[in-house]
Amino acid sequence: MRGRFAPVYLFLGREEYLLRQAIVTLREKAVALEVQPFNMVVCSARDTEADRIIAEANTFPMMSPRRLVLVTETDQLPAEGMEAIMAYAASPQNRTVLVLVAPDLDRRTTFYRRMSDLACVVEFAKLKGQALQRWTENLLSRRGYRLGPAALSKLVDLAGADLLTLAAEVEKLILYAGSQKQIPEAAVDLLVPASRQAGIFELTAAIGKRDQKNALRLLGNLLEAGEPSLMILTMMARHYRQVIIAKELLSEGRSQREIGRAAQVPDFLLAEFLRQVQSLDSDAARKLYQKLARIDLSFKSSRPDERMLLEQLICSL
Repeated sequence: MRGRFAPVYLFLGREEYLLRQAIVTLREKAVALEVQPFNMVVCSARDTEADRIIAEANTFPMMSPRRLVLVTETDQLPAEGMEAIMAYAASPQNRTVLVLVAPDLDRRTTFYRRMSDLACVVEFAKLKGQALQRWTENLLSRRGYRLGPAALSKLVDLAGADLLTLAAEVEKLILYAGSQKQIPEAAVDLLVPASRQAGIFELTAAIGKRDQKNALRLLGNLLEAGEPSLMILTMMARHYRQVIIAKELLSEGRSQREIGRAAQVPDFLLAEFLRQVQSLDSDAARKLYQKLARIDLSFKSSRPDERMLLEQLICSL
C-alpha cells in the first residue's frame, strides 16, 4: 500500500452496484476532477493488448499526484497478457492506481493466486436471502429511514436481487416519505410495481424477435415512465445473463423450478421467461450480452447520449 491507495486492485464478482460504487469512490479520491481527462484511462482487456495497458500504467501523471487506469473484462486477457500484468504488478508504477475488473475470473488460475499476493483483491459477490434484506435495511438506516419487516420483504421480492435496482427503489421510497421516517407498506405497493420487470421482458422479447419498431416503442415507454437509461441497460444485461444460465440448465435437463431458482426469476414471470429462453439462440443471447457490456463501458467511461446508444443497439439487430 502507498498512502490510501494500493498500486494494483483486482475487483472480482458480479454485483455491479457495489462494483460501481467502488470505482466511483476510487475515481473521486485518486484523481481530482479537473485533471481526470489527463490522468484517467478506461479500457477493456477484450480490445486492448496487455502491452498498451502496461504502457498506460507506466505513464507519468500530469499535474496530479497519481494516475488511474481502469481495465474492464480483465478475465478475457490471453495467457501471455496475464503474464505481462503479473510482471507489472510485481513492480508497479508508484504513481498509478491500476484497477483490474474481472467479474468471472477463475479462482483456480495461476493469475488469481499470484495477484492475490501482489494486488488488493476485492470481491463483489451477489447478495441473497437475508443478506439482501439486511443490505436494504442498512441502506435505509444510513439515510435515516425505516421499513417494517413485511414491507422490507415485499420491497426485496418486487425489486429483485439486483442492488442497482434496489437502491433506485429505496431512493423513490425516501423521496415519497419525506419527513416521515417510518415508510408505510402502502408506499411499497404504490411505488415498486412488479411491472418494471414485466416491461423489460416485453422489451427483450421484441429484441429477440428483431421487432425493431416495437422494441423502440417499448424502450420509449420505459424512459418516459421515468426509468433511467442505466437501469434499463442493467436490467437488460441481467435478463440476458439469466437467459444464458437457463439455456445451460435446460441442456442439462433441469426442472423449471431449478431454472427459476438459479436464474432468480420470479414465479409469476417464469413461464414467459422460459418461452423466451426456448425461442432465443444461445449465440444470439451471448452476442447481445456482449453488446450491452460494451454500452455499459461507454456509460461508465464517458457522458454519451444514453438513449441514443440503446436505440442504436435495437436498430443494429
